[in-house]
Amino acid sequence: LARVSAPGAASAALQTLARNEERSHDTRRAALGALLRAEGNAGVPTLLALVDRAEDAWLTREALRVVARSGDPRARAHLRAVVQDARRDESLRLIAVSGLGNDFANAADATVLRAVYRALETERARGAVLGALAGIGGKANAEWLSAIARDADESPALRRRAVQALERIDSPEAMNGLMMLANPER
Repeated sequence: LARVSAPGAASAALQTLARNEERSHDTRRAALGALLRAEGNAGVPTLLALVDRAEDAWLTREALRVVARSGDPRARAHLRAVVQDARRDESLRLIAVSGLGNDFANAADATVLRAVYRALETERARGAVLGALAGIGGKANAEWLSAIARDADESPALRRRAVQALERIDSPEAMNGLMMLANPER
């Protein structure tokens, strides 16, 4: 692979390696990582194609994990699409939620996470959204988490997770939300 000079040829070779089920998972995972590190994000389209069209469930999951580590706008948009796609397996949606809450998170990511929260069917998935929003931080997320923590229709476990998420956000809005929870008459 080191001798492949054209970016398209390198991506094709790495994709072939990643798809080869006779190779070890470590080797296949390394090929996916190399696609992410390709110069000028040239490997991102290949990774996105693997997420969407891989017949191999392991490869789909691993490709999405790699995409989740990217700040490339195409990767971010793809993660948002996976989170919003109710037809996707929950494990894939959880990987995408985690990716949206990483260091590359932006306002669009947070907006999608807040919007999809009620549509997620399991407490595990909803809890992942709460954690991702805590990692993103900011006024809008602190206010939203505070509302979840006060929502009597929400499960006690998720209300507790929302409070824990608020505790992780360093902002006046988060502090205000926590104070309102401690003293509801205020």
